Amino acid sequence: MERRTLAERVAGIPMFERKAQVIRIRARQAEFAETQEALPGIVAENLRKRGIERLFTHQAQAIDAVRSGKDVVVVTGTNSGKTICFAVPLLERCLAEPTARALLLYPTKALARDQLHRLESLGEGSGLRVGVYDGDTPKSERAAIRKAASVLITNPDMLHIGILPNHENWAKFLRNLRTIVLDEMHVYRGVFGSHVASVLRRLLRLCKAAGSQPQVIGASATIGNPAQLFAQLTGKEGHVVAGDGSPSGERSYFFWAPQLGDEESFPSPNRSTSAALVQVVQAGLRALAFCRSRNSVELVLRYARVAARRRGVDPDLIDSYRAGYRPEDRREIERAIFEGRLLGLASTNALELGVDIGGLDVVLMNGYPGSRSAFWQQTGRAGRGTEEGASVLLARNDPLDLYFARHPRILMESPPEPVSVSVDNPVILEQQLRCAVYERPMTLEEVESFSASASWAIGSLAESGDIEMSAGRYYYKSFDPPAPKVDIRAVGSDSVRILLDNDEVGESEYWRALKTLHKGAVHIHRGVPYLVDELNLDRREAILTHLRAEFYTEPQVEVQIQPLVKVQERVWGSLSAELSSLRVTERVTGYKRLALDGDTVLGYEALDLPPVSFDTLGIWVHLPPVEGEDAPEYLGSLHGLEHALVVTAPYIAECDRGDLGSAWYGLFPHSMKAALFVYDNVPGGIGLSERLIDSLEPWREMASELVTSCDCETGCPACLLISNCISRNNMIDKPGAILLLGKLRADRWPVSQ
Repeated sequence: MERRTLAERVAGIPMFERKAQVIRIRARQAEFAETQEALPGIVAENLRKRGIERLFTHQAQAIDAVRSGKDVVVVTGTNSGKTICFAVPLLERCLAEPTARALLLYPTKALARDQLHRLESLGEGSGLRVGVYDGDTPKSERAAIRKAASVLITNPDMLHIGILPNHENWAKFLRNLRTIVLDEMHVYRGVFGSHVASVLRRLLRLCKAAGSQPQVIGASATIGNPAQLFAQLTGKEGHVVAGDGSPSGERSYFFWAPQLGDEESFPSPNRSTSAALVQVVQAGLRALAFCRSRNSVELVLRYARVAARRRGVDPDLIDSYRAGYRPEDRREIERAIFEGRLLGLASTNALELGVDIGGLDVVLMNGYPGSRSAFWQQTGRAGRGTEEGASVLLARNDPLDLYFARHPRILMESPPEPVSVSVDNPVILEQQLRCAVYERPMTLEEVESFSASASWAIGSLAESGDIEMSAGRYYYKSFDPPAPKVDIRAVGSDSVRILLDNDEVGESEYWRALKTLHKGAVHIHRGVPYLVDELNLDRREAILTHLRAEFYTEPQVEVQIQPLVKVQERVWGSLSAELSSLRVTERVTGYKRLALDGDTVLGYEALDLPPVSFDTLGIWVHLPPVEGEDAPEYLGSLHGLEHALVVTAPYIAECDRGDLGSAWYGLFPHSMKAALFVYDNVPGGIGLSERLIDSLEPWREMASELVTSCDCETGCPACLLISNCISRNNMIDKPGAILLLGKLRADRWPVSQ
């Protein structure tokens, strides 16, 4: 029998057969090169043991650039061998200078542990010690690792909270630090990236005080602005190495759209993903299903195991993986998929990064992952080296998902987005300056070099009494380090412990707990549903109880907007759009119980939880007031316009859809007119609304194309109906939304500044 290709096997799966568009990218041959000088003998021998006889072009170019002393950023695809680009020269440096030290930063502990084994194998027999120093490192081992490790692997969190505030203990290490590696650089975006940029400035400042000037090397998946991001994160100019010389097998990309059911509704996206996962596993293929939320991961696992039993597939071949699991559970799951004991895994983007879980045949995406960069990063997990790989985008009942399912080449042929980092976010900057001043008093010159807004921020801290000026330096007034109170992965710092039978089974951010761990919420862990019996905000604990119920819950969130200061205003057709600072207040007012089909509402419950407020930047679209008998239709037009703009805004702002929020008012009390807001969903903002105000016409054009290209008359999931609408898509007027979009013919000239 003739052997079928992977693409043919996937196309033959019942769910995809003749129901998905397919785009194929041909295999790519490897391109090799030699370094200007030979590699050290022991490193070259260790590479040969791993089957690496020659270097790819980008590896040789990166090694030569690092050897020349430049700060370097390597930007190539997934599984292209980026580790060799920095590991070889830093090991070479440590061999030539025994006292030299290298610091490697990884965004997750799992990835750090994975890279430990790779670096140990490259340095085997050299006598160099490689150590991991993070929250999972036993305290009894930390001092020895700090003193003896030539190569130290950690994460930004441990650098921020454990190393920098205690830099006196690290004086020798900082004095001898020669190389800093920032791997998976593309992950440092939004709030996390903005914090990391300040953490790196604190590190480099302490290195300078200790007498060292380490070389910085960045490694990133393909993004739109590698040089700019490197400069924003490090304050340095990086030499970019971009041409990917690694080989690639044929890649097939399937774009599947759900079909309307008997009741003219789309199937649950989680059920569609679970069905696809089971059918791929049943075909004997190894698959990873990426989901956009923790709850979605757990629902896909639960549905998949039920479907597996029905189809005669061992349900234990399928599991889930996400943040919030205990470290020992995550590592066991990683081993199981690597060893083949698992064939299917539902995961958040926690596995988007380069943790080695062996070769995968198929990647399933439970909806568009939110950005083009994430799309390529996730699809890059399918296939290894010259092996074939297949990826399937399972469009959700979401307008942008279905738009890409209809027009896949727009997604495939668009360049990756730039990554957004705001070094001058005022909330983050004040938190980080407290930490910097605690670690070492800051001169005015140091403050000015920290960031453009640092002088203003430190003045605010001095006014509040947190710091004081003496003899030309700013001093922190307390002996207690501020770093432990600053969570660099969020703007707030609180987390909530999740307890079951008095055992901690996970944790959640405070803001997320208000939405998903309130009393009465269903919390799904490893595919098993539990009921939240109590959310104690004073103790920061959520207490679970065992539940046997066939439903899940969704929060109902009320948003209130208060404009603060106008930044600029622009004409937008016959209307106007204003970039303004806003105060956003979110309150979880209740939750709904949903049947597992994802559509049937079983009931609503009210909640009384504290509000969460933050200041940010946003777009305020000024609209005519609601008047007369046409008021109901006009309100439907406003609602439709909001959906059209918020669905397309992430593509225009080049960000994840969760980075933006929106709200609309038929009568906004501050103007007594109708109003629509799209805002950075991050305290202080990260520059997304500025992009939108500068791209009003492309934004309008895409929103108009999305709506008018759909043949429906009243609005459907392919154009205006969105799954997270708090009013469940009631009162939407599609013709009216089209008329309002027609009024938004953007004029680029500012009305006022």
